[in-house]
Amino acid sequence: MKPLCEASFKTKVKLQVRITVGFANDPTNTCMMPKLVLKDKIAPTLRCLDTVYVSCSEDLSDYLTSDSDYRYSYIGPQPIVPSVGPNYSSFPVTIPDLGTVTIPFMVDNKANQSEIMEFVQAVLSLSTTSGVTVKIEGPTENSTNILSTPFSDVFFYGKQATNTYIDGLWKIVIIDNVAGGALISVNSAQLRIKSKGFLRIGNGVIVNDNCHLSEATIKVIADFTNANPQQCGEYLWERVIQYQGTDWQGMKTPICKHVIRWEHNDLDD
Repeated sequence: MKPLCEASFKTKVKLQVRITVGFANDPTNTCMMPKLVLKDKIAPTLRCLDTVYVSCSEDLSDYLTSDSDYRYSYIGPQPIVPSVGPNYSSFPVTIPDLGTVTIPFMVDNKANQSEIMEFVQAVLSLSTTSGVTVKIEGPTENSTNILSTPFSDVFFYGKQATNTYIDGLWKIVIIDNVAGGALISVNSAQLRIKSKGFLRIGNGVIVNDNCHLSEATIKVIADFTNANPQQCGEYLWERVIQYQGTDWQGMKTPICKHVIRWEHNDLDD
């Protein structure tokens, strides 16, 4: 039996290929190096944003270009609650030995609702960070992460920064994990929520592809505003943003439609 020719190589998509070629009637055992061409035939996928409602007075001129980075301070009226001892209404606060302190924040979303959350952070001034961990609880869902300094939580990464997701009561829970040491003081606390415009968030959050993800792009193909044809409908006007994703091979996603509707929120609106 004639020996076979073997070739083994790796591709750019992390696929290792082994090819064996034989020539049964070749007395000189001539070998030929085969060529394997892999083509991306899978179209990218696109995430469609939820429809959102804004106040009639809201200015949407920077809706597609804005990023947000807001810090919310504790202002009450909900008390700061230690696991042992009386509640607090201001700082400084002492964490009980091997105990916790829960700091509430009433949040009114400041981000444009088309933005995508990057992280939520507990911005703390502590007498020491040694032995301290933190949990962040949201009004819609709670992170399961236990955070060490700088207490930044990516559990919320990729969430659309809608009012229905962000508005409401958030909590920072500070945990002392070391027994018998000096009691830890919390001198100040803020809740930081950072988000980025959906056209620039990257990392497959909005447009995803099976390879060369960094080369996938999003393009707005239409942006228009219409009045509600129903005079007494649930909204007055709506802005419709149509966008599409394209991968490195030029294959395109279906078109998504993001709708923002202006509505009356109160008598002053």
